[in-house]
Amino acid sequence: MSERWWTATLTADQLQALLTPPREAAPFAILERLTGMDFPALGETIDIGQWSKGCVFGDAYELRWERRGEQFQAWLLGSVTLPGFETPLPLDGQPEDAAGFMGGPDTPRIARRPQYRSLEGSTQGRPILHRREFRRADGALMVYRLTGMKWEA
Repeated sequence: MSERWWTATLTADQLQALLTPPREAAPFAILERLTGMDFPALGETIDIGQWSKGCVFGDAYELRWERRGEQFQAWLLGSVTLPGFETPLPLDGQPEDAAGFMGGPDTPRIARRPQYRSLEGSTQGRPILHRREFRRADGALMVYRLTGMKWEA
């Protein structure tokens, strides 16, 4: 199946079911709220009540969500289908893979060193986020999805 892009409004129960371990196809997670970020490991349960937005991702797909009152706006990008996502949005263009650094321990705006529990191995350097970008014919970025994360070499 080729890459597709869906959006859905999910209840807390629907979203929590999609985030319940095991998540082998989406081993990485980034959780955000006004006062912090977290990077839980694959086997950890994600309590969506503690976070205003987040995503889980891997090579097969990325699932992003954002709290909107009692419900969650969610986006699914990738080559899988998940319950609750019915109608795909148009996704044109040729995908291109890219990567970029996340903030490391020397980043001044980060109050404390983040704990990247979803990454194994060395804790030196900065984590690199890998992404797949989808661009229109004129080169404008339509959407991207995260595909992986690792420590810099």
